[in-house]
Amino acid sequence: MIVLKFYLFIPLLQERNTFLSSLANLGNDFLSVFISFGDMMTESLGFKSGAKKADVATYFKKVQDTLENTKTALNKIVDDMKTQENPNAASVETAVKALVSEKFDKIIQGAKNCW
Repeated sequence: MIVLKFYLFIPLLQERNTFLSSLANLGNDFLSVFISFGDMMTESLGFKSGAKKADVATYFKKVQDTLENTKTALNKIVDDMKTQENPNAASVETAVKALVSEKFDKIIQGAKNCW
């Protein structure tokens, strides 16, 4: 009688084991994706896994300086176009202002926060 009851629980135990195995596999898959993402970000930014904090700060300072120089150069182009009374000056100015305010300023601020 006890043996018969035990056989009734075998399918339940197998389902439980399958569920627990799938949870463990899901955790392993998530870990693999997370590690791959971290490696991808590290490689795309040009850092090695043992990069020092100062190296990261230098990188983001360089990003900030480059974008600020680009921003200045774009504004100079717009000013020159206005001085020369270029008919496209207004539309170029609008595009530059949008690029600077929507992208450059945000990236510059983010870079400042990193160092």
